[in-house]
Amino acid sequence: DEEIAGETPEKRPVLGPAAGATAEEIYSPGGILFDALSSAGVDHSDLNGESPAGTGAEGTEILETKKNLPGGREAGIYLHALLEETPVEEIRESTFEEWSGRETVRRRAAAALRRHGFDAAYLTESLQLVYRALRTPLRVQSCEGGARLEMPGGIAAGERQRAEMAFVYPIPENLHPGAGKEIPTPDEPGSVPYRAVRGYLQGLIDLAFEYDHKIYLLDWKSDSLPLFDSETLQNHVDANYSLQARVYSLAIVRLLEISSEEDYEDKFGGILYAFIRGLSADDRNGESRGIWFSRPSFSEIRQWEKDFIARSEWGGAVIETKLPAKE
Repeated sequence: DEEIAGETPEKRPVLGPAAGATAEEIYSPGGILFDALSSAGVDHSDLNGESPAGTGAEGTEILETKKNLPGGREAGIYLHALLEETPVEEIRESTFEEWSGRETVRRRAAAALRRHGFDAAYLTESLQLVYRALRTPLRVQSCEGGARLEMPGGIAAGERQRAEMAFVYPIPENLHPGAGKEIPTPDEPGSVPYRAVRGYLQGLIDLAFEYDHKIYLLDWKSDSLPLFDSETLQNHVDANYSLQARVYSLAIVRLLEISSEEDYEDKFGGILYAFIRGLSADDRNGESRGIWFSRPSFSEIRQWEKDFIARSEWGGAVIETKLPAKE
């Protein structure tokens, strides 16, 4: 979830948290920012409602339990924690019965239940939700219509996964190089410092992973909705998460040091919002339910950046002219 800081953080380096490192060390998958981990990411959405039954990995039916994990903020924190603590390697090739029957898996889930104040009766349902979140086969078209993602092995099939990936970048200003433009180094003659004026956009992305040579961002959503079809999800995202998706999109352009539309097409796969309680692969049209997928065009992202520049809600006046370079 992104956080908007209205003032420049004390002692914040001009170029962000990894100033002094090379561009490769900062921006590349596996680099400093891509590897940044934190345990602070939380989805605060309302969780009222029951968990729907569904299908996990191909041929693995997950039955609905008699107990239903209650709604509320703490349940969302608990589910996020359990997903973060589950190594995808232990779940990729296992059926639900095999995986959930392991003592280490059950002990881990039981400990998490205790930490968050839930009864042990919710253990089986919790494991069902986690397994389905990671192993439900994904077949989904982007909401823009220009991209398609098919992952028969589910999210667990993603490579080089990084949970709770941090990002931070200055709120865009007219004086900044735009998306796709190289950020100047402080020692370049006549360069304008790339520094925050109105503050920073910073946050944590629940999961980043690589699939088919592209980087994807995923945010787990614990919201309870009456339906989890594509239309319902689109309306819900438009009403609640549109700004977040745009902040994330610009973050990945900065993170991967994308410099052109061709570069963008090669590196970035898209953004996924996975609604934990509604994930299922049994849509009538063969499409996954409970998953929202977006892959905006590079021109859209550049327009969003311009919109951010004009956004007065960030705090402070919009700077119309360039700052003078330091002597």
